[in-house]
Amino acid sequence: MRRDTHRDTQRVAEQPNQRDHDPRSPRIQHLPIGADERFYEHVCPTCGQMIDQSRHDHSDPSKFTEETEATGDASRVGPVKWFTVALLSIFAAALFIGWRGSPESSSAPEGSLPVTDIDPSEGAASDTGGDSESDSDTTVSANRSTAARHELASLVGRHRIAYVAHDGIAIINPASDSDPARIVAPEHANMNDLLAGFGSFVMFDQSGDTYGFELGAGSGDPTIYQLSTQGQVIAGENHSLALVVHAPPDPVKIYVGNASGVFMVRLEVPVGAALLDVPGLGVLVTSSTGETFVTTQGGFAHFADWPVIAANTTHHVEIRCVDSLACTPVLVDRRSGADSVLPTVLAGDLGSVTIAPDGTHLLLVNPATGPAYPDLLYDVAAEELVALTTEVRGAIAWSPNSSFVAWFEEASASQLSVLDVDTAQIDSVDLTDLKAPPRSSNALLFFP
Repeated sequence: MRRDTHRDTQRVAEQPNQRDHDPRSPRIQHLPIGADERFYEHVCPTCGQMIDQSRHDHSDPSKFTEETEATGDASRVGPVKWFTVALLSIFAAALFIGWRGSPESSSAPEGSLPVTDIDPSEGAASDTGGDSESDSDTTVSANRSTAARHELASLVGRHRIAYVAHDGIAIINPASDSDPARIVAPEHANMNDLLAGFGSFVMFDQSGDTYGFELGAGSGDPTIYQLSTQGQVIAGENHSLALVVHAPPDPVKIYVGNASGVFMVRLEVPVGAALLDVPGLGVLVTSSTGETFVTTQGGFAHFADWPVIAANTTHHVEIRCVDSLACTPVLVDRRSGADSVLPTVLAGDLGSVTIAPDGTHLLLVNPATGPAYPDLLYDVAAEELVALTTEVRGAIAWSPNSSFVAWFEEASASQLSVLDVDTAQIDSVDLTDLKAPPRSSNALLFFP
């Protein structure tokens, strides 16, 4: 992202020891090295009322006890009546024993509990009702996950997505049926280790961490290196590394190292200069005079005669001015040297410009909101400028094949928006349906 050194608020880093290095050409700037671094109730058993434990004269207001005793006295009988009752009891007992011996009742086990007949079909439904509900929830969740995975695949193809989550780097693979979302723990590394994983795949975190990706054979998880610094580390050309450090009110300093992680030189950025971090290329510094330099192991080297506002490893956009009122943005193919004049609106005055990896499209993201300030997509070959119907809000990432641009919505930790550069259509998918962890940073990356 382009930075103006007057407004840069990057945190201070502990700065490594440096060694002096002599400049090698008039176009290389070299400066000396420095060491900046969850009761029980008592109830009357007859009346059912609460008993006041402090009183001993509790009486039964319902007179249940007296009535019970009177009933007992009235029920007493004489000897003759007792003899008659005894005979009747013996006769009833004999009948009962005979009934118990009948074949019809012999099959009932002694002491068995009453059984209520249940319709077999109702029983089956009752036994499996809970499982059916659970199975239904599982099915719904699986269907949502499958739908989200297919939707994501329709937007990004077979590209894998990497972003910073709380427990590591989340890797989302829409081509995986069994495990579309997983967390990969990065390996803490030093400068030398990180170089092995940089390649074209690297992420910067606003906390100051830099992540490099080393792809293994097939579609297995990549090895991820993490370097914690107080500045961004940018891999440059010819196996160089640049560490950008800002400690206000001091000027911005850039430490440039080699493939062994040894910093060779410290460069002090002139006041008023604009910085542009370009992974795989280095740090571009545009001076107040308009000339653009790039960091190298020997210092600042000439990059362009004009201010550069956007760049990748193969293309850059420079602003060519005849005078202060007549400036033209031009896309330069650094491989062939060919250039293409761009619409004036892409001069970067209204927002930030990024270039597709293959140089076929450019995207202007306007910081202002409203219909009068749309974000713009430009097709270089067709020379067609398209105003997007949805605002791009968030750090963007281009796909390696240049077919789409994506970003996380600023107000969401899981909503991913994707812009198809061929149709200029923007769609979004919620990664929560894939059981993906929420992001904890705006860092985002796509790789095969």
